Amino acid sequence: MDNYWIEKKSMDLPYEIQIRSDIGGRSEQEDKAYVYIKEPIICAVVCDGMGGGPAGKTASSVAAQTIVESVKGVPSVREPQKALVDAINQANSELVKMTKENPELKGMGTTVIALLISKEIATVAHVGDSRLYQLRRRKKIFVTKDHSKVAEMVRAKVLTEEQARLSSMSNIITRALGIFETCEVEIDQVPY
Repeated sequence: MDNYWIEKKSMDLPYEIQIRSDIGGRSEQEDKAYVYIKEPIICAVVCDGMGGGPAGKTASSVAAQTIVESVKGVPSVREPQKALVDAINQANSELVKMTKENPELKGMGTTVIALLISKEIATVAHVGDSRLYQLRRRKKIFVTKDHSKVAEMVRAKVLTEEQARLSSMSNIITRALGIFETCEVEIDQVPY
C-alpha cells in the first residue's frame, strides 16, 4: 500500500488524511486503503488482510474497493450508517463468494475501518481490530473498540491492558470480513 497524505480545505472544514502502512514481519503487504472524495462527502477505507500469501492481499483489496464503489453508487448519503453497513456487508458477501469459488483462497479475510464524513457528522464503521482515532489538541477523544479476544477480556476486566499487550492471544480477532456468511458491523457517529 502506498503511503500518502492529503490536506485540503473543504466543506467549510479543514481536513487532513494521512495513510501510512508498515509491512511488518511479512514478505508481502496485505493492507489496502482507498480515499474517495466527492464533496460534500469523504469516504476513507482501510482494510488489513489476513490469511497470508495472496489471500490476505486479495481480501483487503477486494473489500476496500467494494466498499468504496458501493458508497460511490449511493446517490445521496442521507443515511450514512445504512450506506456503510450495506457496503461492508456487500464486501463480506463478495469475499465469501470468492472463497467458495477459489479453494486456494480458503482462510482469507480482512478487517475494515471505514469513515464517511459529511458536513454534519462523521460515521465510523468497523469490523476487526483495525482502529480509527479522533484526535483533538493531541488528545484522543474517540477510538474504536477492537473486536479481539484480548480486548474483550480487558473490557470484562479479566486482563489489564499491559497483560493484553503481552498475551499470546493478542492476534486473535473475533470479527472479520470473508469468514462467515454474515458479519456484525459496529457503527459509531462522531460529531465534529
